[in-house]
Amino acid sequence: MDRSHAGPGFLVIVLMTISFFVSLRAVEGQVRLQTTEERNARISELQKQIRTAEKVHANAEQLGTLWLYLAGVYQGELDQQSAEDAFVHALGVLHTTTETELYANALDGIATVYTATGRLDIAEKCLRQALKLEDIQRGSAAEAGTQVNLATVLILKHRYEEAVKELSAALLFLETPADFDVGTLITVYVARSRALCDMKQCEEGLRDLERAQALGNGRFAVNSLGMISIAAVRGFEQIRAGSVEEGGETFRQAMRLADSRTDLSTSARTEIRLRILESYSQSLRFAHRKQERKSVQEELTRVKAQEPRGCNGCTVSAAILGMVLP
Repeated sequence: MDRSHAGPGFLVIVLMTISFFVSLRAVEGQVRLQTTEERNARISELQKQIRTAEKVHANAEQLGTLWLYLAGVYQGELDQQSAEDAFVHALGVLHTTTETELYANALDGIATVYTATGRLDIAEKCLRQALKLEDIQRGSAAEAGTQVNLATVLILKHRYEEAVKELSAALLFLETPADFDVGTLITVYVARSRALCDMKQCEEGLRDLERAQALGNGRFAVNSLGMISIAAVRGFEQIRAGSVEEGGETFRQAMRLADSRTDLSTSARTEIRLRILESYSQSLRFAHRKQERKSVQEELTRVKAQEPRGCNGCTVSAAILGMVLP
């Protein structure tokens, strides 16, 4: 498994952010899903539509789109195992279609699953293939989103300068007012912030986080996964920049926000909390704060004992929703 100096909280963070905004796009034009019951009903409805489409031999574009919607809802539920299955079905259906944008979307989506589960080489391969398909629409929002996902993989592989290059290229498009995509733009700032900090430019990285926070304020709930992600990354970078006490309070704020997500399953909330704590511990290790790190490690042990990990393939498991401790 790939190991990185970024710490296990980074993927909690960028992948939670990505999956949060993916789930928004997946239900675009639909009523926002607020409860587990509503999401389960949406999943059941999509599964029913897929069965009907298969029965009447719907065309590849129609069937593939339904599988993509279903994958997006699963990602919003932090269920990467089910999301992967849905993306595989979408790829199988869309393989021969002339709608290259849909196929690129499926490649991009399954790559985020591969990233979350530590399969970085195949994730990079899928993303570069998606970029080739999207190149015919150079400067598109889809291409910018794929560049974000590729940059996440590059960061996990310690290729920080390449990641910053991809993210900066995406910003050239995303910051154009006529094509403003706030979700992807926030994710770009979060990811570039982490890459810059890993290049020992944490002050500059924190400025990117300020931009992300400003964009999210008023648009998304303060305890949305995207906003929790921003808080967790900020805590890590504040400590790396020398502001240990301030960073610690930011981490605690992120955990309080995660605990407030009673709409998520207990296992998902626990996994998010554990990953944030692991990132907190990692940042304290870098800062050589042994006593504070000992306290965080003790809290990690308590949380693990109280709520054993049972997140079935969710986004916040495995390689992440973080990078692995060195």
